[in-house]
Amino acid sequence: MAELATLARPYAVAAFKVADAEGQLAAWSDALKDLAGIVAHAEVRSVIGDPRLSVAQLATVLCSLVPVGLTAQIEQLVRMLAAARKLVLLPMIAKQFDALKNEREGKIDVMVFSARPVNNEQLDSLAKDLAKKHNSKVNIQWTLDEALIGGIKVMVGDHVLDGSVQGRLDALRASVAI
Repeated sequence: MAELATLARPYAVAAFKVADAEGQLAAWSDALKDLAGIVAHAEVRSVIGDPRLSVAQLATVLCSLVPVGLTAQIEQLVRMLAAARKLVLLPMIAKQFDALKNEREGKIDVMVFSARPVNNEQLDSLAKDLAKKHNSKVNIQWTLDEALIGGIKVMVGDHVLDGSVQGRLDALRASVAI
């Protein structure tokens, strides 16, 4: 995973610079998300990995699958990735692009996992606390994860705050195993 992130970083940074210069951060973000979603499908991955297809065919097929038309610069990025046989990097490029975009806009993405349903008031309270702590606007995405047994786990970027029962049990297991 780290290797893909390292390979994707220069493409994400270059795409961000172009999109920023054009004032098209949102459009690029949406297009990259669409491309990443398409590349995530197993059928598309098998086509991407087919050495019998030319670079032009790969790029044309991928660009034609995007529901909204792509700008010339985004198509150029797809063609460049196809030529380097690195189309599989698109999901990581999209993720890193969004991280750069969020940083520019003073936003952070937060993933919240809980063992039980969380109401909007609880999420709003958590968002307010995290916004104050990180001095940023917070985009919260909540997911139910019954494997946590109880409590919540919060992911802010690379940082994980694990207040779940399962997390405590794992920590206890690790300390006893010494």
